[in-house]
Amino acid sequence: MKNLGLSFLTILIMLFGFSCKKSGTGNNATADVFVRSFLDTSKVISYNTVFSVTFIGGITAVTVEGPGIPPLSLIDHFGDGTAFFKDTSMAPGGGYNHTPPKTGIYTFHVTFNDGSEKDFTNTLSSTILLPPVIDSLYKKPFGLDQSVRFAWEPVVGAQYYQIRMSCGQNVIQDWGLNMTPGSVLAYERLIDNFSNYLPGTILFEIRAVLYEPGNENYAQSISQSSLPIDL
Repeated sequence: MKNLGLSFLTILIMLFGFSCKKSGTGNNATADVFVRSFLDTSKVISYNTVFSVTFIGGITAVTVEGPGIPPLSLIDHFGDGTAFFKDTSMAPGGGYNHTPPKTGIYTFHVTFNDGSEKDFTNTLSSTILLPPVIDSLYKKPFGLDQSVRFAWEPVVGAQYYQIRMSCGQNVIQDWGLNMTPGSVLAYERLIDNFSNYLPGTILFEIRAVLYEPGNENYAQSISQSSLPIDL
């Protein structure tokens, strides 16, 4: 299972067609587009689009274009040519939108280390998860076993939930633990787990994940909410 953290972003499905402009038919990169929704500071739902391409053999450049967007260059995330991505909220003049991105086919033009080029496509559907509604975040005072309880409403269509905890720039628990909706709609952590950061404000973040049909290596939609607690 892939980590969905903002390095987060190489969560992939391949539904591609391509045309080869040079030799190199073995260069089969994976290309994905998905939408992320979240509650902004005004409690309004905002959206951004994420594009990713990965290939362990090495890539030198990637551009993507699709419905409603001009060609965008993806960024070499690790600096080694294996993973390129672009978050539209980080594009020049970009930002978060209060309307979902346009659905349709997005085309990725990939140049490989060996000089060959290919086009890959991935489809963004209209299925978008709403951000989780957090019911509560509070401290349970039970003697030496005090804990923090974090609960949320079920998100329609979500396949998994993930939780991240941090204190300022310090990550206490990063994304990556997949919890199925049928087994959990609440999460508890002992206060002792936060002892290195107390007194302080602990930020709990929750996100719901939906993969593309038939393949849990690629995301269709991710939705996210957060709430802080002072301990």
